[in-house]
Amino acid sequence: MSPLRILRAHRGVAGLLALLTLTAATLLAGLPRIVADSFDRAVRRAVQENPAEPADLTVALEPESSADLLTDTDRLAEQHDRLHAGLPGPLRAIVATGAAAQAAGASYAARTRRMPLADRIGAEDHALQFLNLAWVAGAGGRVRYVAGSPPGPPTTAQPVPGYGGLGDVPLIEVALSHAGAAAMNLSVGSLLLLGDVEPRLARVTGLFEPVRPADPFWRHHRDLLRASIRLTTAGDEQHLTGLVHHAALARLGGPTDLRYEWTLPVDSGAITARDAAAIAEAVDRYRDRLRRQAALPNGVARFELHTGLDTGLGRFLERQRVAVVLGWLVIGGLGLVACGAVTLAVRLLCDRLRPAPAPAWHRSAVRRSRSSPNGQRNGEHPGAERPGTDQRVGGSRLAVARVAAGAGAAVALVCVPAALLGYGLGSLVPGPAVPPAHLAPSLLALGAAVTAAGLTAAAHRAPARGPSGDAPARRLSRRRLATEVAVVVLALAAAYLLRVRGLPAAGAGARDGDAGLFLVLAPVPLAVAAGLVTVRLSPFALRLPAWLAARRRSAVPFLGLALATRAGDVCRLPALVLLPALAVAVYGVVAADALESAQSVAAWRATGAAARVERLPGPAEPVLSRLREVPDVRAVVPALKGTGRLGARGQSVTVVAVDLAAYRRLVAGSPLTVPAPPADVPGTALPALVTRDLTVYSRFEVGWYRRIEVVPTGVIDGGLPGLAPEEGSLVVVPFQALPRAGLGGLANVLLVDGDDPDPAELRAAAGGPDASVVTVHGEAERLAAAPMATALRTVLWTAAAAVTGCAVLAVLLAPAARAGLRSRTLATLRVLGLSAGQACRVTAFEVAAVAACPILAGTLLGLTLPVLLGPGVDLAVFAGTPGDYGLPFGLVAPILLAAGLIAAAALGGGLLHAGPGRRRIGDRLPGEGG
Repeated sequence: MSPLRILRAHRGVAGLLALLTLTAATLLAGLPRIVADSFDRAVRRAVQENPAEPADLTVALEPESSADLLTDTDRLAEQHDRLHAGLPGPLRAIVATGAAAQAAGASYAARTRRMPLADRIGAEDHALQFLNLAWVAGAGGRVRYVAGSPPGPPTTAQPVPGYGGLGDVPLIEVALSHAGAAAMNLSVGSLLLLGDVEPRLARVTGLFEPVRPADPFWRHHRDLLRASIRLTTAGDEQHLTGLVHHAALARLGGPTDLRYEWTLPVDSGAITARDAAAIAEAVDRYRDRLRRQAALPNGVARFELHTGLDTGLGRFLERQRVAVVLGWLVIGGLGLVACGAVTLAVRLLCDRLRPAPAPAWHRSAVRRSRSSPNGQRNGEHPGAERPGTDQRVGGSRLAVARVAAGAGAAVALVCVPAALLGYGLGSLVPGPAVPPAHLAPSLLALGAAVTAAGLTAAAHRAPARGPSGDAPARRLSRRRLATEVAVVVLALAAAYLLRVRGLPAAGAGARDGDAGLFLVLAPVPLAVAAGLVTVRLSPFALRLPAWLAARRRSAVPFLGLALATRAGDVCRLPALVLLPALAVAVYGVVAADALESAQSVAAWRATGAAARVERLPGPAEPVLSRLREVPDVRAVVPALKGTGRLGARGQSVTVVAVDLAAYRRLVAGSPLTVPAPPADVPGTALPALVTRDLTVYSRFEVGWYRRIEVVPTGVIDGGLPGLAPEEGSLVVVPFQALPRAGLGGLANVLLVDGDDPDPAELRAAAGGPDASVVTVHGEAERLAAAPMATALRTVLWTAAAAVTGCAVLAVLLAPAARAGLRSRTLATLRVLGLSAGQACRVTAFEVAAVAACPILAGTLLGLTLPVLLGPGVDLAVFAGTPGDYGLPFGLVAPILLAAGLIAAAALGGGLLHAGPGRRRIGDRLPGEGG
């Protein structure tokens, strides 16, 4: 039969095959593009998501001797060019040059370090103030003067007013930012004495403002724009930096007072996911190269590289590794299930091309010829050929090859155009083309054609079928049994290695892809072994329900289960499609749920409550009363946090004052956990929970907003959500005990509980634009909008929906595998008194029972995969909280999915009986050949 005649005769199956191929090709060509497209956007977001760690390369040099000094701008510029020329290739490709570099904030600077403002000549003095002097290339064109004029070259003051014993002292003109000068109570004309060992005078000549505050230049020179506060044991220090003339470089200070900086801006748009690992490695090489040798030919000091580029790339590479592993697992599983579904449709077509069972006269002739002594009929000479007595029903090899070629060509005529169309549709998805997107559609079409030819040839060369159209049962060969046992052993070994070797390797480093490849390949033998075990054990698993059903008054359940236990190998292919389909669908749903849960927990941890308001330290009660009146606000807890210095050692610690009992009530019912408050202590000391590194002290003092005495009475691990980081030294004291330290009523953080209160109203109640507001809803939306997380959610839900559709198709096509035997059995039972409705229910019981075993096994495998993969596929990295791979996931969706498929199988079996259940004994189904 020609391919076109085959397609015309079986239009329905051909249409189903075309639809399956088109859908599978579109998904396999499009989904990898979605994931790959998110990588480039994700890497740019990763290097920019932490403003405190700019991606730009800042090379610093702190002179240690006079040979390390750079006293003119030409030497600074020459060193800038030398640093750029020494960049490794991957870094040089992403560092901006020329006009783009100037626009991105390229600069080099010389500035003093911790220069105390010793005195204000002719004005009232202020303690604990520091004024550093800096020359920054390009700063003059980025400021406008609102008072006074730019600084000029330095001169010499002789003598210093009020300090006659100092002699000749350099007089350096300096310009200050308008906001910084106001904070330090300075104005144009102020004459200042700076330094202690080598004093110098500074005269304020002008006040400026930035032309464009959003200019990237100011990311690295914020100290020029505003005064900063540093908490020390002596009190609050004010620090400000002023601009000087380039001629003042030689008179700024000695070797121990200066710091040189060269900023090489990074063009984040030039960073691609493909080059991320090479760039991160280049940063490490460049840092090591700068540290290995002195910065200047005769100098001693060495360069230090400061950048957040490698940290951001490390975050991206870890997320990319998880995304690649997860993508391979889900998209690869989708491809496997799609191949199985296409194979089911191809087998359905080949079953309709199968030769008809031998007629009764043919079987009688065969029995008579076998019963004669020499295998001959009466009057027949030896060697005579009798038509119809050959046990191979397909005829000669040439005829079989011709039929197989026709079937393969027919399938190719359907699958090749569908695959090409699917590839074209998948190519419309934005994103770079990856090899799987090119190869999968063509391999799918080629595999379908080859499978059709192979199944047709095997059917025509197989032993003759009985009158029911079912092949005779074959005994399990030892070779086949040994192969299946080997697969099961391999799966157990893979599961063991996955737990013992795979997971530490996965967490060792994001730049090594071997662990990810192992995580991808390990589930393959697990799925195959689970399928083989399910096929072998499902008849035995059905015996107990059949035994229980036999004791019921109705015979319908028993008959259905009895037919299911006799399904044998004919249901092997549907089972091997159902099991991975359920595993992929359940794992996709579980992974999507885990991703959403991780982002929700991360949003709560970052916020600390339903909303968090931060403001400058001030009286808490007026703000509390206004916040409680905001709609949807239920409760507010004040807190005071800041950085303190521990005793004479000067160790930096984070100090938080909060009522932990009220905080626990505030976050009740949320994912957050808050420790119990510390036990009170007598006297003026404050009880505190401290991190373990501070438990060595029985009592210590902390220089905070005021010097406080602390008595540790408990230990806190993991920080405080929204208030203190998980790492570093932490001291938590009761907010209600602050009056003992003279800090009663002060708060700079307000934790709000409510039903998604409006951030604008919270900000207005807290003091206007100076207050910052963070809400759980806003933080969750920010995390959910991440490119890679968005792409993964799309892939997970799309793959889960697609494989669920394949599973539904498998449960609907599976009954056709035993249509002949089922039809004959039900027709016989109808003669014995089985009603049409009972026959329909028998078919439903049989089909549902056969499908239930692989469905339940696939569901169990899908639920087991997150446990096996564990931190190797830690979805919490997309929420910024790695290590939370143990987050619980919901079981409702997997259970509903499995129950729905079993119900679909029963419904499909009942609908199937509408035809064969009413046939007479000896009738043939359309799918039984002929």
